[in-house]
Amino acid sequence: MRMVYLDEAGISSPTHEPFVVVAGVVIHADRQWKMIEQYLSDMADHYVPPAKRHGFVFHATELFSGGKTFPRQDWPREKRWEILDALIDIPKKFKLPIACGFVERAKVAAKYSDLSVAKQTIHAQTISFAICCYAVEYFLTHGHAVEPNEVALIVMENNDQARDQIRKFHKFNRDPANEKLLSTLQFGKLVLTRVVDTVHFAEKSYSSPLQIADICAFAIKRHLMKKPESNRFYQPLKAGLVLLPKEEIPHFDLPPAEGQAFEH
Repeated sequence: MRMVYLDEAGISSPTHEPFVVVAGVVIHADRQWKMIEQYLSDMADHYVPPAKRHGFVFHATELFSGGKTFPRQDWPREKRWEILDALIDIPKKFKLPIACGFVERAKVAAKYSDLSVAKQTIHAQTISFAICCYAVEYFLTHGHAVEPNEVALIVMENNDQARDQIRKFHKFNRDPANEKLLSTLQFGKLVLTRVVDTVHFAEKSYSSPLQIADICAFAIKRHLMKKPESNRFYQPLKAGLVLLPKEEIPHFDLPPAEGQAFEH
């Protein structure tokens, strides 16, 4: 079984964030989950001041810009970005497929011009989530080292505004009774057969791999925005992205069961 951890980025002001992104990683529950949890814990032990260690989780935005745990006066940019680099390296280190979906907010606003900006943003999140689920389904169908009947369960960063709509949309796409309608509407690729159960929402402090999803969504969003430093954080992820033509899908051989320790 695979566990899929997703987070969103780009949901603040449409002027400053023109894309909504939902992205994250696919983890083999039996062989990788505990290794990754320990790796993240070891990273926090290494980088986080002891007084701030209890309950700490990594946030890409804080590491990029500075914040409460990593104030700029004590943590200059390159020191904070060193931690970002270490987080960005996790999907490659553990050979984790990266699922991603995104939408341009201006297009959503044009289509749903009668809705408020808040509701347009929820629609953008839902659309991005649907595309991301398609990437997960695609990996389960075409990915290397995936068992024929293997399924995936989705855990997403908690979001009070979009949670209900995402759950309803996900349920609709999983219902076999809706397969014909989705195909008629030319949304047949959104039919989900290997992604099971409902979407489970959690906080990063309770579900540590969401920290990796956070960093993926952050890096992909900045790449789409063509920010000058974006290549530093996007390029290490690019080879792991699932939503590519079949012949370009990377081979995700799993690491040894004993895993890897955080190197510091």
